[in-house]
Amino acid sequence: MRPAGEIRQAALAAAKELMRAQPGRRGVTWRDVASHLIPVGVGREAVRHTVKNLARCGALQCVDQVRVAGSMRPLHLYAPALGDAQRSLCTQPLPDVFRAWTR
Repeated sequence: MRPAGEIRQAALAAAKELMRAQPGRRGVTWRDVASHLIPVGVGREAVRHTVKNLARCGALQCVDQVRVAGSMRPLHLYAPALGDAQRSLCTQPLPDVFRAWTR
């Protein structure tokens, strides 16, 4: 598998930074990510397609949809997906949970 490109790395870093900057935030839209990347020379359409590809591969997950001024359709809210270490801490097979609960 080839390494992630510069735009992909920058878009994922921008999404994580936006989520860290506002702890109560549910997610970011592709427009939020674009507002960080356009000043450094990344095109708007490139950001839109990159965020969609990040969601498709699982690096970002769609958590909700929101209405945004200037858009006819609701935009997806994306949040960075949990890493393997975080995922293993918060998921446990259901039978194990029930077994522990009944003890």
